[in-house]
Amino acid sequence: MKKVLRYMALYLLLAILPFGIFAAVAEGAKNNYHNVFHAALVDKYHRLTETKGQKMIFVGGSSLPFGLRSDLIEQELGYKSVNFGMYASLGTRVMMELSLDGIAREDVVVLAPELNAQTYSEYFNADVLWESLNEERSMINALSWDEKKSMAYNYFDFLWNKWCGRNAEGIADGELYARSSINEYGDLAYPRERNVMPGGFDKSQPVTLSDLYNEAFFADMTAYVKAVRAKGAEVYFTFSPTNAAAVRFTPAEAAAFEHYIEEKLGCTVLGSIAGATYEPGYFFDTNFHLNDTGAILHTVHLIDLLKEQLGIHTPTSIDIPLLPRDADDPEDPHNPQEADVPQEFMFEVADIGGTLYLTAIKDAFKGETAIRLPESYNGRPIAGLTSGFLAGCEQLTELEIPACYMFFDTGIFSGCPALENVFLGLADPSKSFVPAEGLMDGAAATIRLHIPASKINKFRSNYTWRNYKRYFVVD
Repeated sequence: MKKVLRYMALYLLLAILPFGIFAAVAEGAKNNYHNVFHAALVDKYHRLTETKGQKMIFVGGSSLPFGLRSDLIEQELGYKSVNFGMYASLGTRVMMELSLDGIAREDVVVLAPELNAQTYSEYFNADVLWESLNEERSMINALSWDEKKSMAYNYFDFLWNKWCGRNAEGIADGELYARSSINEYGDLAYPRERNVMPGGFDKSQPVTLSDLYNEAFFADMTAYVKAVRAKGAEVYFTFSPTNAAAVRFTPAEAAAFEHYIEEKLGCTVLGSIAGATYEPGYFFDTNFHLNDTGAILHTVHLIDLLKEQLGIHTPTSIDIPLLPRDADDPEDPHNPQEADVPQEFMFEVADIGGTLYLTAIKDAFKGETAIRLPESYNGRPIAGLTSGFLAGCEQLTELEIPACYMFFDTGIFSGCPALENVFLGLADPSKSFVPAEGLMDGAAATIRLHIPASKINKFRSNYTWRNYKRYFVVD
């Protein structure tokens, strides 16, 4: 019997040894995740747990780093501001769990998830969380038992990607979705001058309310409210900024949902959905991400709501700057203006918000098998593609998109069933717009996006391009 046990122990050791060697080697490999956007979660955690004095803590997703000016919060409210919003792919529940470690007596917590089915759910992504916490593994202690098991299950997958240098290498300072673009408060400091979305909003992400009534998630939020109050802090709920062009619900539906939240959570709800719904000109690259002007507007909105609750009667002395179009062009920047295109030019062109887009290929050229898109028209660069611009190009097999194209609508490859190879010249995906979903709507099942090896990790780690990584081919 002892001999059998010794053999069993030996076999077990031999089975485990390769994994142990691999783990040791991979753990010692270069940390490719140091500058990914969501690695800023560690910095936010340190600010949360190390800041002394009364704190104003904002908990939620990426609408918070894009939508807050913490310096103005501190100026007007007198609290130390902690922007503890990060990334929808982490899930709201994780952000609530982690935030509890740093909440102290007399702090104020503002819970503000985006109006999206994923953020109003128990969604959890162990792969992204491993990338986020790679430099601060102790944060895992704040997670639930089921989440810890999921982290353990995904550990070797994370190590394999780390060892191979996947998903992160090549993210430099100065890029939009980089840890280094988050300032000491937890706000996004990257300049965002204007809306870059075709038509002013992401058509693939309409904002509805009917799918947000998630009982399990509301139970989590209710437990969170109780846990915050048990620490001697106060908690409020408020609404994320929402692009008016993406709204697909009625005022009556909004009122019913607001009532439901207040009833379920048992805490004060600051403001209304309508009050945080802004026109498209204030947004940047998603229906919840504000540009620089929008961040000031939304911050002032929150300051006024919080002053009312906290009994602060001083007037808010912050000027909201005009939208970029207000200074230059009184016309709606998202209203397409058809260009006067000569017959020999094979594409239809439209000016949308001051940017030239290709909207269609003329009938006479729809039999082409390979097309390289033009870089300019009448001396102006062409920078975008609208939905269905390739419709009817049934023989097209190859498409080359030059580097100047930065704005991509939903379904741009639909209507061309033979298209298999798309060559992307885009150098920096962080300066582009691609919808969170729907880019490949109507595309051929075999379509592939060819990306140079020197740029592939920038695409794999980008906030929205990473959603299409199964279509990537490295050239």
